[in-house]
Amino acid sequence: SAGIPGGLFAPSLSVGAGFGAIFAPLVGPDLVPSLMLVGMAAYLTGVTHSPVTALVLLAEMTGESRGLAILIPSVGLAWLGSRLVLRHGLYHLLAERILARAGWNPSATT
Repeated sequence: SAGIPGGLFAPSLSVGAGFGAIFAPLVGPDLVPSLMLVGMAAYLTGVTHSPVTALVLLAEMTGESRGLAILIPSVGLAWLGSRLVLRHGLYHLLAERILARAGWNPSATT
């Protein structure tokens, strides 16, 4: 094992879709798919700190570019909120952990 976890996108998208679906009773059944997409984009952005990646991934998955208008503010808010909780995204933190296990100290290589 290389120590690199796999499968971050699918679980993040699934959890985000679930969070989006939670709001269905508030807005009605017609908007559930849209809320699920917003939840997917926002949650993935929060985990990875990569709003552009989330937008491109969901645009490619759905084949729709019309829905980006509602996704852009949601990923922006998710990115800002996640930065308040964690300074770096999950991939950055995982990379630091792997490099530390390998004995590499980034502050020593200036």
